[in-house]
Amino acid sequence: MDDAKCLVINVRPGWKKGTKVSFVNEGDEAPNTIPADLEFVIQEKENSDPGYVREGNNLIYTYRLSLSDALTDHNALQIPTLDQRVISLACPEVVSPFYEKVILGKKNQNSCCNLGTAQQYLYLHLLFGYMLLNCSVLILYYILCR
Repeated sequence: MDDAKCLVINVRPGWKKGTKVSFVNEGDEAPNTIPADLEFVIQEKENSDPGYVREGNNLIYTYRLSLSDALTDHNALQIPTLDQRVISLACPEVVSPFYEKVILGKKNQNSCCNLGTAQQYLYLHLLFGYMLLNCSVLILYYILCR
């Protein structure tokens, strides 16, 4: 008998590589035997989300920001999310090297195994130029050294 059955795995936020999902007695059936259990192992896609890195339960996104934007009143940062949306994040403060910010501003309870909380962080990577023209050096000196 060729009975097809659809099994659904709802992957929850916070599940890591190696998490196992089991379906008891859902394997192949044969006369006079108990169906086997089916077990799936969660794996992460390589390079599936450019810019995002997992660090423990947290997700880290690195945003590349020019030095001029970091020092001036730049527009809101456009941050892509894992569900293909883009959020605008206001960042009115002057950004320094190694600056980090919680993107969502709240902790999200990890939904499996009570592993604690997960946050989404934003790291701003400042892009420094390799060379400044003499006129630019003079202007910066005048602005910063007054």
